Amino acid sequence: MKMLIRTALCAVAGICMSINARACDICGCAIGNNNPYLFPNASRRFVGVAYYHRFYRLQPPHAAHASMRSENLLLNAQVSLGGRFRLQAVLPYIVNRYTSDSRAETKSGLGDLSLLIGYNLLNKKTGATGHLATITAGLKLNTASSTPGLVSSTDALELQTGSGSTDYLVAGTYRLTQANWILLLQGNYRYNTQDKKSGLRFGDAASASVALYRKIPFSLFTLIPYATGSTERRMDDARNHVLTTGSGGHISLAGAGLDLNTRRLAFGISCQVPVSQSLAGGIIREAARFNAHAFFTL
Repeated sequence: MKMLIRTALCAVAGICMSINARACDICGCAIGNNNPYLFPNASRRFVGVAYYHRFYRLQPPHAAHASMRSENLLLNAQVSLGGRFRLQAVLPYIVNRYTSDSRAETKSGLGDLSLLIGYNLLNKKTGATGHLATITAGLKLNTASSTPGLVSSTDALELQTGSGSTDYLVAGTYRLTQANWILLLQGNYRYNTQDKKSGLRFGDAASASVALYRKIPFSLFTLIPYATGSTERRMDDARNHVLTTGSGGHISLAGAGLDLNTRRLAFGISCQVPVSQSLAGGIIREAARFNAHAFFTL
């Protein structure tokens, strides 16, 4: 059987619960980017890049023709330590665009660096059936080029590329393999701390997802179509320990994607469509998400 690559960068991502959320909240800052070991060589060493596209619209009567577009390019690298541990780093480059009847602004720059360590709780295979359970934890560091604490009177808060805080990430993954079928379950939680400069604390975020993959092998490559479903929830934001209105909420999505894998390279695209959402008390509506990725094993 060919050794294949696939990460779940597109499986779970943090969501923008208010028009003041940072792009690091949109892309999840790696909380859903822990490698779930979908295929054998993905459990060792790789480098890669992933692209996220998100679009949000502010609903009338709160604002007319107001929207925010966020594009995130994530650089991702992983190394394994022995048979059970792995280290992963994710660094996003973010472009945020806000447009309304009264203004149009863009801000871009590096986002917050995330450092993760993973551990194999279970890795067992019997015949064509395999089980893998992993746990991942780490930090999202305050390394962005722009944060709420640095906002001036001429800068839009919603355009900042970082949260201004050091946050804690934890995720768990279970993978069941049966011949050419793979079932992947994943749960994530991000505990956010306060930005000392602005007093702003973004609400904690939790998400869960399920994905079903089918491997279709050819002589030189393998195609892997898949279907996903996910749900995400974020608590209300707070400033100086006072809850902020127009924040928090939840969203559920359904999606599909396609990967093409060789022994060392992997390319993929996916799309997720909201099926239910209540973001910032209904003020925000999110459109379909689009993702792409490419990875190379070392």
